[in-house]
Amino acid sequence: MGSTLHLLYKRQRAMTFPAWSEMEWQRCQQAQPDINALELLQLYHQEDCRQRYNEKITEPVNGIFSTDDLRPLQNLLLQEMHRQEIVIEMLPTSNVRISPYNNHRQHHLRRWLMPNEKESHLAIPPLVIGTDDAGIFATSIHNEYAHIYHQLIHKLDIPHQQAANIIQQLESNATVYGFYEKSQ
Repeated sequence: MGSTLHLLYKRQRAMTFPAWSEMEWQRCQQAQPDINALELLQLYHQEDCRQRYNEKITEPVNGIFSTDDLRPLQNLLLQEMHRQEIVIEMLPTSNVRISPYNNHRQHHLRRWLMPNEKESHLAIPPLVIGTDDAGIFATSIHNEYAHIYHQLIHKLDIPHQQAANIIQQLESNATVYGFYEKSQ
C-alpha cells in the first residue's frame, strides 16, 4: 500500500507542471513499471530541463567508418537510388540549422549539383528542393532557391546561364516528382 500512496503523491506532484499530460502519465505507467519512468516524465516537464532543449549536442562518430570509407558507400547508395528513381528532397536551410554545417556553402547539395572530376561519372538521383517547416526555419521555397543560386553564382563562380539551368532543372524535378492535391 505504501508504493500506491507514493505513486499517488508523485502523480499529484506531476499534475502541477504546466505541461501535464494524462496520456503521457498512463504510458509511463504501462510501458516500464520496473523503472521509474515517472521521474523521467517529471524531469521532462521541469523548466530547467526544458531550457536545455536548445543545447546543441554533438556526438562523435569517429571510429565507425573513416571519411574514405563513407564516400564509396554514399556513391553506391546514390547509384542505387538513381537506378530505382528514388528522389532526394533537399531542405537546405533546415539541413544547415540542424547539422554540422556552418553555412549553405558547406551543404552537400553542392556535391550533387557540381560533382568533382572523380565523381562526375556518378548517376545522381533526381533532386527536389523543399522548405521543411517554414514557421520554425523562417524560410520559403523562394529563399531556398535563392540560397542555391547565390552559392552557384558567388561561391562556385558558375556563369548565370548555367546557374539558371540548374535552378530550372530543380524546379522541373519538383513539378515531375511533387505531390499535389487535385482541385475539386
